[in-house]
Amino acid sequence: MLINATLTATVEDQSSKIAGLASFESIVASQQQQLDHIIKIKELLLTDIKSLKFQIGEAS
Repeated sequence: MLINATLTATVEDQSSKIAGLASFESIVASQQQQLDHIIKIKELLLTDIKSLKFQIGEAS
């Protein structure tokens, strides 16, 4: 009986972890999209900064 109870507890624990896996994967995917967006914004800002520096250099 003790082995059966331990096995049942293990199966229930693994089942809850598997159930949470979908939401975990969803969170990871969402965070990856946010990171990709931040990287694109950074690249745009760096391009704008270079352009402004060039314009300032031409104006001087």
